[in-house]
Amino acid sequence: MTVARQFLRLQRFSLVVWAGVMVLTTIIVAASVSAVTDNNAFQEFINSLPLALQRLVGAHISNPVDAFIALKLLLLVPVLCGISGVMSAAGIVARERDRGTADFLLSLPLDRRDVLRRRFAAVAAWLAILYLVVWVTLVFAVEASGHSGSYGRYGLVLLAGFAVNLGQAGLVLALSQRLGDYRRTIHYALGLMLISYGLEMALKSAGALPSLRYILLYRLADPIELLLAGRVPWAALLVGAGLTSISLWWSQESFAHTELQA
Repeated sequence: MTVARQFLRLQRFSLVVWAGVMVLTTIIVAASVSAVTDNNAFQEFINSLPLALQRLVGAHISNPVDAFIALKLLLLVPVLCGISGVMSAAGIVARERDRGTADFLLSLPLDRRDVLRRRFAAVAAWLAILYLVVWVTLVFAVEASGHSGSYGRYGLVLLAGFAVNLGQAGLVLALSQRLGDYRRTIHYALGLMLISYGLEMALKSAGALPSLRYILLYRLADPIELLLAGRVPWAALLVGAGLTSISLWWSQESFAHTELQA
């Protein structure tokens, strides 16, 4: 695991910054719970919205705390953590090329496939840390506000988001192998991710093309559906694992047969 630890050390500043952003965002949202859930203010607000917007904010969730957390935090976490995962996965190889340090990877006494696999494991650990930070902070912050939420179900939603982001990271790794350029990979990956998320929000509010929403991946981590179901998000886990496995396999084969120029 030396390669994975070395990659995490190189990214430690970014990890600390992203963890801080997620903690601050979670605390701000949790601190607002009392203001919007007391006296059924949030539920009344939901009922006053058009049907299209009610689909986004969880009109059928009985606990107003859960509905508020889903709208203000859980809906955004897969995007925020996804951006972090995209940038980290894109840097596994492409950043070394841009910096002219790709020879470092080639000089390691390890099979190239193993190097790539271990570095991707570091990205998975990175994402897991961010999601764990969000869940722990959320539990403590909501309890500190004097309210109580469905913490186990929050964990299931975050687990689904982690699986989706891991699959996205695998696709980005494959894209970086194809493009061979860090900046181009970031531009394409972030653009596609944000367009997909925007389309997901539009389709969800319109109640249209539910099958397409699965292809966009974000429905697999839909906080409203998962909070209502309260079940392990097997679909997200299977799709995330499948995308990760296929993308990582292709990236390993491509990396193993490519001569890098330092």
